[in-house]
Amino acid sequence: MTSREKIAHDYLIFRYPTEYILIFFPIMVGMIVNTFSRQYNTLGSPNVAQLQDFRLDLIDTFLTSSKVAMIILVSFFVCYRWANMLNDGSYGFWLSTGVNRRKFFIRTGIKLTFTFVLAQYLGITMILYQNSIQLPILLIIQLALGIISNVIFILILAVFLSNWLRNPEFASITYLTIMGFNIGFNSSSKSPLAMIFQSDLAYRTDNAIIAFIISLIISSILLIITLRLHVSQDIDI
Repeated sequence: MTSREKIAHDYLIFRYPTEYILIFFPIMVGMIVNTFSRQYNTLGSPNVAQLQDFRLDLIDTFLTSSKVAMIILVSFFVCYRWANMLNDGSYGFWLSTGVNRRKFFIRTGIKLTFTFVLAQYLGITMILYQNSIQLPILLIIQLALGIISNVIFILILAVFLSNWLRNPEFASITYLTIMGFNIGFNSSSKSPLAMIFQSDLAYRTDNAIIAFIISLIISSILLIITLRLHVSQDIDI
């Protein structure tokens, strides 16, 4: 039996064809940028170390470009829509039908996280297959954990701003401004901000696990604050 919360988030956040856009658009952008990057970067006669670095650079290029696409999508499909539903009465309508705020928040968060992590994993798998790249198990684990922590941070920040500001346009612009820091940070940096914003790109550094933990801690704190804010604020029903 389909729950009210699932019906609500399918209508409010995942209206067709939103879910397909959230999955395939980041992959398409990442693959296109990766293709052009590979064409304009030739190695001549590389040694083993240079070839490995080149292949890892392909993964980094995909992660960066697909993340930019993901941030743009989140700014509208999550940040804008979430703030808008708090104001236009649509969320209040679903609350009047018996939708539980806490369950709605958790179910929506899980589905969004799964959707974007799936997009990243599918894209990375395609990159590995196309370029015959074989990564050590430890590197794969670090990459997988980094992607998860980064996606969670990207999403929870958007939902936090939506619930805090409650102005769709202002929330989206603020979100895009903050996430612009993504471009400026060096993934190998040991600064806490770099580890938070670039935890997905830290997989090939010695800071991979530390970046994952720090990013997850900050995301967990934001999650608790956002959930309490979402549950306690006034919504017109």
